This record gives sequence, structure tokens and C-alpha cells, in this order.
Amino acid sequence: MLTKYPIARGFLFLLPTLSVLAEISQIGVVGGPFHGLQSGPNGKILSQAGAFANFAYPEKLITGSASHSIPSGGSTAVSASIALDDDTFTELAPSEVFWSFDNSGLSISGSSLFAEALPEKRVLEIRGEYDEYHSTFVIIVLADEELAREFNLGHLPEALRSAIELEAEGWRESTWFGVFFDARNGWIYHADLGWLHAADEGPEHAWFWNSSMEWLWTGNSVYPHLYRNRDSAWLYFFKQAKPEKVFYNHQTELIERDSEK
Repeated sequence: MLTKYPIARGFLFLLPTLSVLAEISQIGVVGGPFHGLQSGPNGKILSQAGAFANFAYPEKLITGSASHSIPSGGSTAVSASIALDDDTFTELAPSEVFWSFDNSGLSISGSSLFAEALPEKRVLEIRGEYDEYHSTFVIIVLADEELAREFNLGHLPEALRSAIELEAEGWRESTWFGVFFDARNGWIYHADLGWLHAADEGPEHAWFWNSSMEWLWTGNSVYPHLYRNRDSAWLYFFKQAKPEKVFYNHQTELIERDSEK
């Protein structure tokens, strides 16, 4: 005689009943079928709805953003899913994932990644963690033009901030001081005077330092005359003597040559 025994999730198997005291042997697969599937253009299953198959195991976490680059101060959608070993994916809500960044100017709220306004373009890494799985992706945050201008000029003394940008990156030309390269760290390379450390002295004047001449003061209505602080001497720079750096010392009435490169 055959007796029906229910197996988990609705499977029924016909098993023989040997006797009242006989051991009952049940063979079956625990787990129900999917209730819905979504397939891509090539027919492969991309996502599933309903109970998981017993033999579909999580393999890795996949994270990403809707856009690979965003404007400074902008946002983009983020997504996360668990890839299973049967080529299906289980989508996760971004709030289920622990996110970390290599820059404090990023934040995630809901399903969106937000970037603060930045003065320069940056490539930033976003890391997501879910249980024992983790995944990273990168996003490019473009520079804010106004902040970029302030950042690029912020290392220059005020008297040089009106210098126009030349075609070669970093090079500028001042109407009174000539052509120079801005290293954006307080140092400039002047086409005639070489490397100088620049310090602010208001809108019309500035201080410049190198190891041989030390501190020199000049300005819009002063250059090519320079005041040398260490001996209170006024110098006149002979631009015509290039590539040598030749100065006339008004105090000693002698010619000086600067060996600083």
C-alpha cells in the first residue's frame, strides 16, 4: 500500500508503508520553485522573484553607479546586488549595504551618491560591504569652475592673481611681472628670475625669496626695481643680460650676478 507524506514547501512523494513500526524513508528536495523570472535579451535569467533555489549560492557583491562621472556638487544613483552561482542576481537596497569612501566629500542617502563641490577633478573609490562580501567602484567628480579658479590662484600673492593663463598648463603672464609658472604650492618659476617663493603683500606688491638673494620686494609700479631686505639695498634687474641674472646695486653702485638657478 502507498501512503502520501507531505514534503516541505508542497512537494508530495509516494512512499511505501512497510508496517506500523517500519522506518519511513523520505527522499526529496526542500525548496519551492521561483514565482517569477526576468530575462535579458539573450534569454539568460537576470533576476528572480520568490523563494531561492536550494542550490543557488551567493558568490559576490556587485556595486556601481548610474554614471561614471558627476559634476561637482552633483549626485548619481548607486546600486548593489548579490550575484548567485546560477547566473541570477538578488538586488539589494543601498541602505542594506555599508558604504565607505576615501574622501570625506562623498555621502550616500537613500539610493543616491552625493559629492560636495570640489576645486579640482578627483577619481574617488567607493567601497560597499554586505555580510562577508565587499565590492569597490570608482567615480570621477568634476571640478567646480569657480572653486577651481580660487584654488589655482590661492597660492599666488594677490598682486599676481590677475595674470592671464597661457596655453601651456600652469603658465601665466602678468602685465608687470612677466611670464611665470605657478607650482600651486607657494613657489613660482619666473621666466627671467628662476625659482621664487612668493608671499602676499597686498594688491600691488609682493615678496619673493630665493636662497641666494633671500627676500626681495617689488610691485606693479616698482619692477624691475627690487628691494633686498637683508641689506636694505635697492637693485635694478637687467633683463637684457639673459640668461644671466644681473642686477645693479644702487647702494654700492656695483653689478651683481645671482647664481640661483
